Amino acid sequence: MSNHFECSDGEWLLLSEAQADKYWPKFCDVLNIRDLENDPRFATTASRRENSKELTPLIEEVFKAKTRDEWMKLFDEKGGGMAYSPVLKPTELANDQQALANGYIAEIDHPSLGLVKVVGNPVTFSETPVKVNGYAPQFGQHTEEVLLDVCGYTWEQIEELKNEEVI
Repeated sequence: MSNHFECSDGEWLLLSEAQADKYWPKFCDVLNIRDLENDPRFATTASRRENSKELTPLIEEVFKAKTRDEWMKLFDEKGGGMAYSPVLKPTELANDQQALANGYIAEIDHPSLGLVKVVGNPVTFSETPVKVNGYAPQFGQHTEEVLLDVCGYTWEQIEELKNEEVI
């Protein structure tokens, strides 16, 4: 009950239930695999682990019968609070309510793009607020600075590189 499973729509669902023995009957009910609930090979977390090579393909097959949304609805209705989560694509993360509420996605004002969403800081401190307020440099934005300060070029050498269309 700690694994990820592909659903019929190609989307994935992550199960992460630490109290697997407690939720095994509900899990079997949600997946409609009640015949496995009392099977001695799968009766406890330890026996499921020992027999995972037999059990996992059975569960994978069941998950492929419904879409991720259908499974999520069933887990909400019948799972009794079992720990699960959709596996989101990067394009879905920017609008995920939990990611937004936790500040994992931040909005910044980019000088040429306007308001854009960027990865926020996942760390919080009790006394020091953390804020994302920068953005990646634009192409070539720091070229002259790096050539001058880091590489030791002169302005004349930089002008020559520009004239030769190297930079």
